[in-house]
Amino acid sequence: MRKVSRFRIYLVLFFMLLLHMTILDKFRILGCRPDLVLATVIFYAIFFGGRMGMETGIVAGFLTDIFALDLFGINVFIFCVVGLSVGAMNTKFFKESRVIQFLLVFFFTLLANLAHILLLNIFIKFASVTFFGYLMRSALPASLYTAMISIPLFMGYLNIFGLKKDEELL
Repeated sequence: MRKVSRFRIYLVLFFMLLLHMTILDKFRILGCRPDLVLATVIFYAIFFGGRMGMETGIVAGFLTDIFALDLFGINVFIFCVVGLSVGAMNTKFFKESRVIQFLLVFFFTLLANLAHILLLNIFIKFASVTFFGYLMRSALPASLYTAMISIPLFMGYLNIFGLKKDEELL
């Protein structure tokens, strides 16, 4: 495995946060935008392991919390758990498979969205929408959108970090 500088990792993470907060607001589908920051954390966890997934999850969550209008620290916790969980599983599957990448991004983005609304309801009694309503109108479309965007995003990351092998990835 190639060694990648932390500067490059955090630069990509910061750039994805800027993209997420500025340009992606114009590309909403069903009122949802993809979560490029969480997809980036999942990429790092898949290809660099649980430690890097947790580390980038903490940094990404902190940067997201700085600009978020909800409970401070909630994104740090969720992104950290997602990065650690995906990273802990990265030896259990064929990580170069685009189908596996899609499914991991979809599943963990859905879990992150549901954990976010659940924690908000616990800590600040945020009950403007039902759980099922949130699932159908926000969590599922956002997770699907993020998973679809993750395929070309991951291909770009593989090139940026020099992780692409000579043969075509499945």
